[in-house]
Amino acid sequence: MLKKIEVFLYKVTRDKEYRFLLMKRPPENGSVWQPITGHVEKDECLTDAVKREVKEEARVSIARIEGPFYTFSYYRDEGEYKEYVFGAQVKNDVEIEISHEHIDFFWATKDEALNMMKWPDNKKGLQELYSNL
Repeated sequence: MLKKIEVFLYKVTRDKEYRFLLMKRPPENGSVWQPITGHVEKDECLTDAVKREVKEEARVSIARIEGPFYTFSYYRDEGEYKEYVFGAQVKNDVEIEISHEHIDFFWATKDEALNMMKWPDNKKGLQELYSNL
């Protein structure tokens, strides 16, 4: 089974509200809004994969990783995948620099994020994270 991680970067506003980072995939990858995702490399632990993917896709460092809060499995041509959903808080003034894998990003409220994301397991992962914050 192949492993993947999914990371919801979040920050807490001065008004104590949560904002979650969503990134938009280019049209050739469906133009969907999603959290940071990526494969776990051979001999890499899940938290190291989280740190690496966050650095690669958003160009930021994270102080604390939380989770996984939710896992799910699915099949593709390459085989069966198991995906682990994490949360990671960043500072309010963090500057996101998206990689070539995305064309835009947005700091969404929980409800905005749930409406923007396409995949049910992404939504469930966010709900599980939010209920643990």
